[in-house]
Amino acid sequence: MIDVNKLVGILDRLWRKLFQTVPPKAHAWWHLLQDLERFRGLKHHSESKIEKAHQTGRKIDLLFRAVNDIDKKIESSLRHQYTAAKPSMQVVQRTVKESRSKKRTAAALEEDDNNRHDQLLLLLSMEEISDEFPSLEDLMINDRKKELGLTDDNGIVNNDSDADEQQET
Repeated sequence: MIDVNKLVGILDRLWRKLFQTVPPKAHAWWHLLQDLERFRGLKHHSESKIEKAHQTGRKIDLLFRAVNDIDKKIESSLRHQYTAAKPSMQVVQRTVKESRSKKRTAAALEEDDNNRHDQLLLLLSMEEISDEFPSLEDLMINDRKKELGLTDDNGIVNNDSDADEQQET
């Protein structure tokens, strides 16, 4: 166990030096050590059980974060887990969840699906855009010409002789 503990420490430090993030699998090595010590083997080692225990622990910590006494926190969490597992409490939780959720009938769900399907079909039936779009540079040049009065609003270039004739009249 001492050698395995050293190996996991070396692997963890090496991983952290080589990579910026540590995946859950690398984190599970430390749990492997705990399970090897506790269960004397890999028979009961399961990553999903460990992660579920982590999630439950985080949830309990968040629920009872205002409780500062560790004994009271443990007692409260055990009571919470006991009552949450009771069938009567689960029925109450289901009814509350149903009452708070949005009610959408099957007809409304089907109508939404049909609307989405129809809209997708309309998009597919539209003509393909084949127009040539001017580049940003062309648009900038045309805008600058309009500012200088070299072109009219339609982008037609004014000739200097036409501009001179208009000034004379």
